[in-house]
Amino acid sequence: MTWFTLCLLVFGLLPTALASSGLAWSGAVDISSQTGSGAVVEFSHDGSMIASGHGSQVMIIDTASRTEIQRIVVDFTVESFAFSSDDSRLIIGMASVLLNTPAAVVYEAGDSGFSRARHTEDGIHVNQISIAPDDSTFAIANENGGVTEWSVDEGTIDSLARDRDYPAAHTGEVTCIDHSTDGIHLLTAGEGGFVILWNRSDQIEIARWETAAPVQDCTFSHDGTLMVWMSDASLYIRNHDETFSYQGHVEIDSRASRLAFTADDGELALLIPERSVNEERHIQFFNFDAEGAITTGRRVVTAHASLDFSISPDESLLAVSTDTSMLALYSNSRIELSDMPGGIDTDQDGMPDSVDDDDDGDGTPDVFDNVCIEGGSCALHPNQDTIRRIRIAVDGTNVAVRDTFHLTRDQSQQLRLLASHAITVNYQVGNDEARAISTMLCSEYDTEKMLERWSNVLTIANQPFYARDVSCTVESGLQGTDRGDGGIRIVITWTVSGRIGSAAQTPYNITLTAGVEPPDASIAMIIHAFPANVQIDDVTGSRAEEEVWNRLDPSLRLAVQDMPEDKPDNFEQALDTLENYWYIVALCIISLLALMGVLMMRRQNVVDFGDEDEEIDGPEPENEWENLVDDAAAWDEDWGEDPVAERQQPRPPAVVRQDIRQKPKPPAAVQRDLVRQHRGEDDPQIRVRRTTASSEQEEVSDSEVDFAHLVEAKPTPEDSPDEAVEADEEIDSALEILKRTTEATKTKRRRPVKRRKPK
Repeated sequence: MTWFTLCLLVFGLLPTALASSGLAWSGAVDISSQTGSGAVVEFSHDGSMIASGHGSQVMIIDTASRTEIQRIVVDFTVESFAFSSDDSRLIIGMASVLLNTPAAVVYEAGDSGFSRARHTEDGIHVNQISIAPDDSTFAIANENGGVTEWSVDEGTIDSLARDRDYPAAHTGEVTCIDHSTDGIHLLTAGEGGFVILWNRSDQIEIARWETAAPVQDCTFSHDGTLMVWMSDASLYIRNHDETFSYQGHVEIDSRASRLAFTADDGELALLIPERSVNEERHIQFFNFDAEGAITTGRRVVTAHASLDFSISPDESLLAVSTDTSMLALYSNSRIELSDMPGGIDTDQDGMPDSVDDDDDGDGTPDVFDNVCIEGGSCALHPNQDTIRRIRIAVDGTNVAVRDTFHLTRDQSQQLRLLASHAITVNYQVGNDEARAISTMLCSEYDTEKMLERWSNVLTIANQPFYARDVSCTVESGLQGTDRGDGGIRIVITWTVSGRIGSAAQTPYNITLTAGVEPPDASIAMIIHAFPANVQIDDVTGSRAEEEVWNRLDPSLRLAVQDMPEDKPDNFEQALDTLENYWYIVALCIISLLALMGVLMMRRQNVVDFGDEDEEIDGPEPENEWENLVDDAAAWDEDWGEDPVAERQQPRPPAVVRQDIRQKPKPPAAVQRDLVRQHRGEDDPQIRVRRTTASSEQEEVSDSEVDFAHLVEAKPTPEDSPDEAVEADEEIDSALEILKRTTEATKTKRRRPVKRRKPK
């Protein structure tokens, strides 16, 4: 299976992009020392600042650098704030549950930032603030259930002056307050389901509309022509003119909590802060055309916890509070590379090495970049495994492009923190949380622009590449990780598949136009696009690779050569020989089997004469008679214990058999003993007595026993014929006993007999 085929099989399983909103996750601002989780966010009117509320603190963030420029500490938990139209004042609303304590505080801008001016003590939960168009007053809910406008400039040294009061016409909490752009009217709504339009000049109710459920939020359009509020699962639109006529009604998600117009009033955005079975958290946009028609528009997936949002005046940036130390940002464009002066710019990101904390663009800060194959100056030699990696697989006419990006350590850690709070607040990123964040990251890129871009920059074998499909997947770095893990980096890959006109045959060239930009309005906007590692893989196994590629380099041209023939090794040669000369191998095997069969047959026909050819261990001559006597005693005992049957055919020892063949006869001394025994005793047992040589007897060596005399001996004259016959019968009987006993000892263990030591 080729690499390209594998890509096609997996392609259908990868999460593909939804309709792009043009606002992709663009990083986060980490408020690491906050006293509470972020809940409120607001852009200044000129878009240069972002105010983010965290507990009892407000962080003022520079939009361009995304760094904190001031931290304001107030008395209680921050619930709302608003900038004046010229951004010279910041009014902060708090949860003032105690009597005679500040509820809303005015801060004035100066050379060193915002400083505290005056406050008001009237108000419990100041979660709604609206500043009049002339910046002279601001309106908040009072403790009596009504609304009060406070003067910004008038009052005592510390306390603000009350400008005007509105009757307590709402039941329950006041949920929204907004001034009309002409400054004539004030729009309020509450939990009781009523929406009221007030005349500011006399605080008289002009119109009232009732809904069936509490009102979540309400606002005027920036041009002041429309009034919009939402209740339950409905969005209501009315004209703000003399008639206050009905403009339209749209079914919305019942979970919607906040709404806001874009700066040009062309869209209305609704925050959906809770996830459902079929949808992740998101911000839903609705389109308003010139004729007043309302249609469902784009959607920004915010899979993490989302409590509040704000859109920048130029609509290029979206800020979302996340109930964590992170303020999430979504953008539609990358930071422009300005080619700042100041020396060498190794990674071509527009920031010289003198001020760049990652000179080589591999995502590892210079202070930690100490591992590289060069062995030194690692901050100037990018890690080829963590920079952008472009892999192009060519299989005939089929082509697959994999464009892989590695987020930096900080970006990866920020996403893991958001993911660990997405569903269950803990330290781990669960499977569902990882899938939710993956959907968020891969839901934003312009599919058509990506296909067009790769079709324009890639040429294979002098043929243009026609991109057809694209998909996105988060390959690693989320699932099963810990939110505090600062080492694992998140890896995202876009896969583009397409074709060329005719099959590419090696050798051929591949050309990439310099500066292949990453997908627009995608997370790749905040990742180093250069340097890049480019690798070409052909189906034949040929490969071409370029290690580092900077955006200012000329077009990249790689040559894919023919795959050299591999010299077969010994094993492959043996297999080839076996394949070509199989008949010789078969003949050898048959011959070997035949030889083995013959050997086995001969082995079965061998006669074993081992039992007949027993080894004859001749005893030493001087001990021969002694050994014979001992053996006879052992046979006698065994004979008494276990008689041997006739059918067993016992055999005498080898020495006795030899004597039998030689017709042995007993020595003269033995013959005399036998004669005496028959004369004086009736006991038939044979007695053996050892005698010594004398001058009267025949000299017999102790080391030799000659039974041949028993056979060859003849009766002496003094013996009677009967006695000689009787002696012969006894000898025959003894020999018969010896023969039978010898056969029995073959199956019995001979009892050891203590032998005398020779003197």
